[in-house]
Amino acid sequence: MAGRRRADERGNSGFRVPGHRAAGSRRTVAAWPIALVVTLVVCTLGYVGYHHLSARLQMRAVAAQAGCVTGSMPLRIVVSPSIEDPIRKAVSHWNAEKTVVQDRCVLVEVTALDAPTVLQALQAGWDTAKLGPRPAAWIPESGYWTGKLDDSKITGSKPSSVAISPVVLAAAKDAGTAMQDKPFGWAQLPELAGGGWDRFGQPDWGAFTLGMPDPAANTASSLALQSMLAGDQTAVTPEQTQSPAVPKLATGTTGRDDLRTTLQNIADAESPTSSPYDVAPVLEVDLLRRNLGTDGGFKPGTPLAEILPTGPNVVADFPFVSLAMDDASGRLPRAATRFGAYLHEPRQQALFTGAGLRVPGSDAKPAKTPGLGWPALPATAPVADPAVADALHGVWAGAGSGSQSATLLVESSERMAADRGDGRPGLDWARDAVRSVTAKATTGRLGLWEFSEKLDGDHPYRPLVGLRSVAEAKDPVIGALDGLKAERRGLLTSAVLASYQTAAETYQPGSTNRLVVIADGFNSDSFLLDNLRQALLDVKKDDRPVHIDFLILGGQDNKPKLDAVAEVTGGSVTFTDGPGLTPALAKLLGQ
Repeated sequence: MAGRRRADERGNSGFRVPGHRAAGSRRTVAAWPIALVVTLVVCTLGYVGYHHLSARLQMRAVAAQAGCVTGSMPLRIVVSPSIEDPIRKAVSHWNAEKTVVQDRCVLVEVTALDAPTVLQALQAGWDTAKLGPRPAAWIPESGYWTGKLDDSKITGSKPSSVAISPVVLAAAKDAGTAMQDKPFGWAQLPELAGGGWDRFGQPDWGAFTLGMPDPAANTASSLALQSMLAGDQTAVTPEQTQSPAVPKLATGTTGRDDLRTTLQNIADAESPTSSPYDVAPVLEVDLLRRNLGTDGGFKPGTPLAEILPTGPNVVADFPFVSLAMDDASGRLPRAATRFGAYLHEPRQQALFTGAGLRVPGSDAKPAKTPGLGWPALPATAPVADPAVADALHGVWAGAGSGSQSATLLVESSERMAADRGDGRPGLDWARDAVRSVTAKATTGRLGLWEFSEKLDGDHPYRPLVGLRSVAEAKDPVIGALDGLKAERRGLLTSAVLASYQTAAETYQPGSTNRLVVIADGFNSDSFLLDNLRQALLDVKKDDRPVHIDFLILGGQDNKPKLDAVAEVTGGSVTFTDGPGLTPALAKLLGQ
């Protein structure tokens, strides 16, 4: 018994019965080691996955940037021709770098158009058939142009200047040398235009003449006008647009051709006395382009000189502005903003200075600068508000439109001593008529010649007052009238031909150009009128029309031949007596 119990005890204690557990013997495993392991595994997988995904995204971005595998997107910009060259070089760098904006490579495309064309197209609705796709950004010469786009439906950003260029005067080499020796300010320009070269020590050069393209279409002309008025280094005010200096300068201007024609005419003249105008306002960068022949015209044989008047300079600021686009993705606006910022980076700023523009904080200039001295800029003044600038342009146009450029050729022969009314000689009536219209004139240009035998050596004529602004001509013309004397013979035909040719050489676009001949009706060389008619046919220029108008005192014996001469130039013949001469002359000159 005792042995069995030991055996049972051994069996119960040494052997396990399948399917049964001894009472009070169950064991459990702790949960936290398992949770820890699971957490470590998840974290490890997350870490590895994150870096794997990040690496893949980075590789895809690099690949996209290197090869534009996700596609490209064009960014079209339109720029002023003045800044086209450095912008194209900047675009070349940008496109080579394959800059990515919102997973697209942005490839910039450049078109050069003048500012008035772009402004009109943006305001009226962009004509894609004529001008190509609508641009996403614009760089004109001046903030005047972007200021006229003050419309959130057109602009997409505030303008930001990428470079500047001052407005200067271009002159032929000899003229430039004379002017540089005697500095002057913008405010003095109205006094100089139409005056004489004696101010610069060259009295033999005659009148100081200015060529001025339309300020409403030409940035340099507009900035020159503003610089003339901006004496306090602030933007021109509405009150300043009414300054008498504006019409005075307008009437003293002898040429209003486009800019390139103006500069070419100055460069082509053999001397200051043979040029239709002596100086013209131009942006410094455009003067360099003209002298290098990179503006589309022929390179001048002798570079034009740069003259920088003293006083505040209203510079061209070349603003970059993005334009509102129909782009739901937002890529184009962002791309335009990125490219605008790109142009302010040092490498691109160096491209601007290399092309003849100026940038803040740099004195760099191009390697070749014929004719330019790169003077230090005086104080600058901001561009006028577009509404004020437009008012200024309107005053200028009003002073020039409808004005006349009239040379008066008065006979001073013995025949003008004859009674032509009220017991007074014809020359007295002629003095009264010229004095009256001169005193009343407010715009235009006026000159005075006389003709009689041997007045200037062997010449039967003599210029008394060269063509100049009315303001400059009034006192000299009225003073010269007292010196006219009725003596010797009158030789009409050679005097008419000589004064006509001079009037044509100093032709003023935008005005009615006239040669008004005040003569006696019994001219002894009337048989030469046929020769005069033929000579006029040989020398007249259709692009410089000068009307010859005859005001004849006395008989009408030569009427058919005078009519034939006047017809050549589109002029007229009026026969009158002494009392009728003043109203006839006033009517002819639009008074």
